[in-house]
Amino acid sequence: MQIKDMLKRLKGIDKEMDEKENMSEYWMDEEHQDFEKAARYEAEADVLYREVYELSDIIANTIVSITGNQIDKITARMMLSNKR
Repeated sequence: MQIKDMLKRLKGIDKEMDEKENMSEYWMDEEHQDFEKAARYEAEADVLYREVYELSDIIANTIVSITGNQIDKITARMMLSNKR
């Protein structure tokens, strides 16, 4: 998979994670309070967070590899973070 495709996938997962977090906050709100729904959305967001972290790690490693170690992993992660 190319970096471009991975970034596109990362963007989609990141957006979905934000939606789950927003829904969790919505159900935690005093007006709509439903702790079970909030916990379910939070758990789904946690799973997506792990996917984001793993995919970000793969992308950073790919950047390091492509550049022949001229860009280290920390810099690659910072670049990725700025891109996002």
